[in-house]
Amino acid sequence: AAGGGDTVNVAPGTYDGEITLDKQGVTLAGGEAVIDDAGTGVTVTGDGAEITGFTFRGLETAVQVTADETAIRNSDFRASVTNGAVIESEDTAITNNEFSGNEIALRLADGADGAEIQDNNILDSEDRAVFSTAGIHDIENNNIERSNVAIDADAGQIDATNNWWGRPGGPIVTGQNPEIQSPVTVEPWQTDPVEEPDYQI
Repeated sequence: AAGGGDTVNVAPGTYDGEITLDKQGVTLAGGEAVIDDAGTGVTVTGDGAEITGFTFRGLETAVQVTADETAIRNSDFRASVTNGAVIESEDTAITNNEFSGNEIALRLADGADGAEIQDNNILDSEDRAVFSTAGIHDIENNNIERSNVAIDADAGQIDATNNWWGRPGGPIVTGQNPEIQSPVTVEPWQTDPVEEPDYQI
């Protein structure tokens, strides 16, 4: 078992998941590892953990976070994942990932606050790319494209400036099918796609 502050390097291969990071400051590094075929891939309960370099597929929830100051980086959340990451804690950093075809890519649930979501591709979400029910969050420098709803801040407040929304004119915010719902700031936005994330997978 890993101790506080340890780095666990996972060898290439496919794993069943149901992993729990319950020590402070643990880094789980995947390289070419795949987490597949489980209810929840990784659950984080120890503050200051980092998850980096995984492919997630075939999961109800890829990453569930209840610990503060967690980082999720350099990972690929495939279309067979229902919920990419469910955040119920403070100061989560979600950086340099690809979320593609998930039902909800990022769920900022009760207890979430201060999430920083930057430099990701969030594509083709079937329901919502980002669904927030709590907290104040920053979503910047991402490519957020072709989702049923891009951002729904059912509660809380989101700064979603400087993102690319799939078109130079920005997201659709009015009409029968707006991409942005509730208190979300989207201007200014990028008029060209953000540079593709440089994955380590």
